[in-house]
Amino acid sequence: MDQLSFIPEALVRTLQQGKAAANLDTRCSSSTLEMLRLLASLDVPRELLACMLEMAEFSMHHVRYLAGPLVLHRSLWSDATPGWLKVACVQDRFELILSEYEQEQVGDYATPTEVLAYMMPATMEAPMHRNYVDLYLWSGNEVMKNTIGCPKTQPVFMS
Repeated sequence: MDQLSFIPEALVRTLQQGKAAANLDTRCSSSTLEMLRLLASLDVPRELLACMLEMAEFSMHHVRYLAGPLVLHRSLWSDATPGWLKVACVQDRFELILSEYEQEQVGDYATPTEVLAYMMPATMEAPMHRNYVDLYLWSGNEVMKNTIGCPKTQPVFMS
C-alpha cells in the first residue's frame, strides 16, 4: 500500500540526503511548534497543516490522522452539528498530535470533541443508554471547558 504523501518524492529525497550529510537533529524547536499551534487556531485548512507536519517529519500516522475525514454519525440530524464543533475537532486533533510528538509516541485515541461531534446527531434519533449519556455529557463538558472557556472547576453538565 502506498503512503499518503503531499510532498513530491524528489523533494523528500533531496531533504533526506541533505539531512543525512549534515547529521542534524530532526526534532522541531519549541518556537516552530508554537507557530504550528497558532496556525491551527486560525482555522487553516487541515490539509495545509498536514503538509507542514509531513515537512517537519512527523509520523505518517499523525499526518494521516490530521488530514483524514471527520467521522460523523449518519443521520437526518447531521445538519444540527454546529460548524464551530467541526473546526474544534481539527484543532483538538492537532493539539493531540503535538502533545504526542513531544512525548515521542503515537496514540490510537479520539479527542472528546470528536466524540461529541459523532454523538450529537445520534442523541436526536433515539433515547440512549445511561452509559452513552454519561459519555456524551462528559465529552460535552470537556469541549465546553476547553473550547468555549467555561470554568474548569465545576462541571457544566451533570448526569
